[in-house]
This record gives sequence, C-alpha cells and structure tokens, in this order.
Amino acid sequence: MYDNTVRLIGFLGKDAEVKTTKSGNEYTVLSLATQASWKDKKSGEYVNRTEWHRMIAWGNLSTFAATLKKGHASFGRRRVAVPRVQRQEAQEGEGSSRGDPPGQDWQTRSR
Repeated sequence: MYDNTVRLIGFLGKDAEVKTTKSGNEYTVLSLATQASWKDKKSGEYVNRTEWHRMIAWGNLSTFAATLKKGHASFGRRRVAVPRVQRQEAQEGEGSSRGDPPGQDWQTRSR
C-alpha cells in the first residue's frame, strides 16, 4: 500500500486566514514554518534554514484550523500532489508546478 502524503511539524507563522470561494464555501489558509539545521562541512558552522508551507483546510478541518494563532506548534498532513490545472499549465510551459493540496488532518502541540 502506498501513502501519498507528507507530514509537517512546525510553528504557525501567522494567524489562520478564513476565506470564501465564489460559491460560498469557506476554507482556512495556514502558514507553517519548518526548520532544518546542519553543520556546514567547509566552515564547520551550524546553518539553519526555515521553509514555509501553505496549508489549506476545508470542511470540519477548516472550522478547527480557523481557531489557530501565530506561534502554535502544529502537526499537519496533506497529499503530495499538484492540482490538475497547474500541471497542465506547467506542461504548456506556463505557470509553476507548485501546488497547495488540501490538508487532511491537523494537530497542535503546546510549547
């Protein structure tokens, strides 16, 4: 069995944003920061890199996600996929292949 998901553990960089589609469906956008650290082989110094991940929550998950605030330690899981429209644009040489697939579950942790 295959699992086409990615699990991200980090901190929210800003309060959750609730948005509405043209058809009236609400969704929540979360900005999650993850960090990687390693020792540079040449200089011997430690390097830190922060990466930002845009997470989108729909339905009941959106209702929960809307309560989250900047600084929450969070765990998110989402599919690894590029939306069909963006894949088609990338094949035609336009746009990017960056995708924001919907989140599948979310948990918070206390600091």
